[in-house]
Formats: sequence, structure tokens, C-alpha cells
Amino acid sequence: MNNLFTNLFLTLKNRYFLFIDIIIFSIIPFLAIYIRIENLDEIQNYLSTLYNILPYYILIKVVIFYMLGLYKRMWRFASIEEYVRILFAGLFILFFQYILTLLFGKYSQPLIALPNSIPLIDAFLAIGYFGLSRFSIRIIEVSNQRKNKTSRSKPVIIVGAGVTGVKLLKDIQSDRNSQLYPVAFVDDNISKIGTSIGDVAVEGSLKDLEKLIDLYKVKDVIIAIMKADGVKIRNIFEICKPLEVQTHILKAKNDFDEIAITQKNLRSINIEDLLQRNVVSIDLESVKNIIKYKRILVTGAGGSIGSEICRQVFQLFPSSLTIVGHGENSIFDIKNELIQTNSAIKLNSFIVDIRDKARLDLIFEKVKPEIIFHAAAHKHVPLMEENPSEAITNNVLGTFNLCELSIKHLVKNFVLISSDKAVNPISIMGTTKRIAELVVKNFAEHYNKNFVAVRFGNVLDSRGSVIPIFKKQIEKGGPVTVTHPDMTRYFMTIQEAVTLVLQSAALGNSGELFILDMGKPVKIVDLANDLIRLSGVKNSSIDIIYSGLRPGEKLFEELILNNEKIQKTKIEKIFVANGNHVNNASNNLKTISEKNFSNFKNKINELVRISLDDNQLKIRTELKKLVPEFNGQK
Repeated sequence: MNNLFTNLFLTLKNRYFLFIDIIIFSIIPFLAIYIRIENLDEIQNYLSTLYNILPYYILIKVVIFYMLGLYKRMWRFASIEEYVRILFAGLFILFFQYILTLLFGKYSQPLIALPNSIPLIDAFLAIGYFGLSRFSIRIIEVSNQRKNKTSRSKPVIIVGAGVTGVKLLKDIQSDRNSQLYPVAFVDDNISKIGTSIGDVAVEGSLKDLEKLIDLYKVKDVIIAIMKADGVKIRNIFEICKPLEVQTHILKAKNDFDEIAITQKNLRSINIEDLLQRNVVSIDLESVKNIIKYKRILVTGAGGSIGSEICRQVFQLFPSSLTIVGHGENSIFDIKNELIQTNSAIKLNSFIVDIRDKARLDLIFEKVKPEIIFHAAAHKHVPLMEENPSEAITNNVLGTFNLCELSIKHLVKNFVLISSDKAVNPISIMGTTKRIAELVVKNFAEHYNKNFVAVRFGNVLDSRGSVIPIFKKQIEKGGPVTVTHPDMTRYFMTIQEAVTLVLQSAALGNSGELFILDMGKPVKIVDLANDLIRLSGVKNSSIDIIYSGLRPGEKLFEELILNNEKIQKTKIEKIFVANGNHVNNASNNLKTISEKNFSNFKNKINELVRISLDDNQLKIRTELKKLVPEFNGQK
């Protein structure tokens, strides 16, 4: 019977409440006069006045509540907004009833004027009744949710009692079907400890997390800190993992991406989160200004870097985006993804090898690009050691073709995606990327064009990188193969790298070489151990074996040449090599005159010609002429 009444009350419509309100509002003035006078005999003197003024009192209340939208609210989800509206309604009711009472007292002779306190008491009782009746629905709803959740939901602790944590809490609590039941907050802000957000208390800092997990028998922890860096995420993960507690995060991918703070956007911790650096604000306006309403062309658009450039560029509303690639399947995939994201932006797609200059020329003529992001390249070090002609014709000749056509078709900005393997290279691949940097610099200086290169290390989870390989090995039960226990690499997330590439494009002027701050290098064996732990299996059940360095591989990578001097830019994570950023040993390649530029082109043509003979010794000799710091041996 009690449950039946509760369900009827919860489903009561506003029009039925209006009928009940009129009845209650008819009683309240009589209750107000009784509170004011108490003497029943004396009250008799005011009854005639009350009967005459009562319809007006009722009308004032109903009209004001209606005008403030209080007969259109869903009271099961009432919040502070409804509470404020009720208070405002009370003030308006008091004002109009007070004026009405004064006028009645003055012009309704021989009726006895009501005491001046009656409008105040009446208004107080009216909003008290109205608020209690409506918020009772909210109280019952919350109580029912709590009963349901405590019986069927998973208790969770939310890390972060800031704006993000509060919004997430409200989203969870307002969802009747949610499987989550927040039991506590933790926050390192000492001033928040001991306070409550709704009915959920901030019960400690991160050092108390393990104790609270045990206290509440929690199996899930949510990190609700939008700007959390990898150090903090790792600390939380290290606390939760031994306790077999799942760690979830709510996080945007990049600075251009907004994410709704809802439980639907929660995801498990991944390797990118553990290595995430401090988020640095970039100059979004300058990036938007360079991309918005421009014709953009991306080479290697189906690859890891190229596809992410397409995604981020698409969010900045170019007038058109042309995606170019050699692999039809990858271009098909990114094209379909982009169309679903924003079908209003003009999207062109071409399957083409960047070594095919004639075909590229036709594409340039058709789409007339204003900005080019050149991400197409052969990147696999051991494979390029075995296929040097492919590395040279693709990475060097392909870049040269694009630069020549960019000059011919008046492209305004050209951005080359380079690699840390171009620094003091010992591999064919790294040396060809170094020459690609020189190609861009020479064209920029000779034609005074805004052509730049951006150099950075490995990106996490890119195709052909160690992470997808490790994941497959872990799925098969191991072993995980690491080349050397001391091997280190620089890593950043694909999203962060591309965001900084776009920012570099906005910073560029002519021929700069931008170098991204990659943070501290990471041991590959540590990366393997992290992935094993993230997979949910115990480290002891997966073996790690060392296979030895492969051809062209270094134990560690560098980001700066020996004689390069770097300078800070206005963006914290982006540095620029100074005007003499070509290594002193390669100064003969600096372009000052038409003669020097012609000599440089001849050297490139000779390298390409020799590469087609596939003579390893001749190829390496010619590479050494162009890049004296090349130290590769066959």
C-alpha cells in the first residue's frame, strides 16, 4: 500500500497538483489569520474580508507560480534552480498580496481591514507548502535510486572533487539505470577534505585511497580530472592494480576536442594515459586562423600521423581537405570516418604514389592546396636497411616532388613530418628523413617560402610500432620480445604530437626546423611491463626475452644534432633550431644562390639515380656525401 502511494505521488502530473494547490491555497489565508490572532472570537470579525479577498489571493499565487514555469517542471529531477524560483515566487506573492491587502483595507468599507502581517504569513505558508510538496518528489526519487543502487550497483570512488567530478556525480545519480554508485571522493586539495558534495563526502587524499577501497569494498575507481598528467594517473593505477581494482578515466583526446562529462564517456586506463605529460595550453586561435576556410592537403593520410592530422584539421573547418595516400584500404577508412564526422566539409581523396610527379601535378591543379602536411614516408628501420632504394625514392624524391609542385602551384605553407632518427643517423631510413629536412630547408630559403619541418620521436600505438606488436604477443600468452634491456625511446601520444604539429605550422616563417619536447626517454622493457599489467595478466606469467639490436637500430635516439642550437618558442613544448640548423658538416648544402640550389638538386638527382641500381655500397657512399654525419655500416 505504501509503495502504491509512493508511485502515484511520483507520477502525479502538474495539472493535478494545480487542483490540489487551489484547495490548499484556499485554506492557507485562514491558517494565517489564526496564527496572527489565535482568538477564535476575534477571528470572526475578519471572515467576511477573507472570503472576499480569497479568490484574488489564490489567483495571485497560481499566476505567479505559472509565470515562473513551476507548473512545467519535472520535480523528480528538481535542483537548486527550482528552489530559487520558489523563493522568487514567494517575494512576488508577498509584494502583490501586500498591495492588494492595503487596497482592500482602504476601499472595501465597511469590511474590516486585515492585519498587515497576513500577506507575509500567507506567502510564507504558501511557498513552504509548495516547496515541500514538490521537493518531496525529489527526495522520494533519490531515496528510491539509493535503495536500487545499493542493491544492484557497483560502489565507486571518484578521484577529483572539482567541477568535472561534481558533474560526473550528478550524471551518475540522475541516471536511474546507472550501474555505478559513488560512495566517496578523494582529492589532494586539503580544503575539500571533510566537505560533502550532495550526499557523497570527500573522505581523504590519494594517500587514503587504498584504505577507502578496502573500507567500501570498491572494485572501480574513476579519475575525474580532465587535465591529469601521466604521473598522477600512474600513481593511481599503481595503487589500484595490486588490489585488483579497475581504473577508469574521463579525458579529452586533444585541445580541439571537447568531451561531455558523463559516465558514457568513461574508459579504461591505457598506455597513453600512463605516459601522458603535463598538458600545456597552445595558441588555439593561431592554429584555427591558419586552417579555417583553407584548402588543406595531407599526404600519408591513411597512416597513424596522417589520419590524426585529418581528424584534427577537420575540427577546425577547412574549406576543403584532400587526403592522399598509397594504400587504398587506409584511405577508404579515414575517408568514411571523416564523412561521418562532418559531411559539410568538402573532402577529396586520391590514391597516388608521391614518387609519381605527373599524377601529383594533376591533383594539385585540381584541388589547389594552400597548406600541405607531408606525413607520407617509409618509417620501418630494418626493412629500409634491406630496401634502400625504396627509402630514398619515397622519403627523398617524394618530398622533393611535393616541394617543387608546391612552388609551382603557389602553396602557402608546407609542413614536413620528420623523425628523431634523422639525428646523427646510422640507418638508411633516418638518413633519408634528414635529407628530407634539408630539401624543405633549401626550398624554403631559395624561394622564401613558409616551408617548415617538425621533428619528434615515436608516437604511441602507431602502426608498426612496438606497442601493437607487444599487444599481439601478450594476447598469445607471450613471450614479449625486446631487442635490448637498455634500449630507450622518446614517446608521445599521436594526438599530442599532431596538435603540436598544427601549432608549429602556425608558428612557422621560412625554413624553420621545429623540435617537439618529447619529455624523458622511456625504456622499452618498462613499456612492455606496463602493457602486461594493463592487459590484466600477472607479469610473472608473461616472459620477456631479448632478441638483440636489428640492422639500423640505436640503443637510444636523439632529437638534436651536435651543432644545432635550439631556442624556445612561445609554446612550451615546441623548440626551434636556430637559423644555422643544418649541421656544420653539411653547410655546403645551404642555399644562398641559384647556383647552390642547382647543385643541391643535382645531388638529390644523383642519389635517386644511384638508388635505382640497388647497389648498397654506392648508395651508402652517396648518402655519406649528402649527410656526413651518417654512420651506417652494411
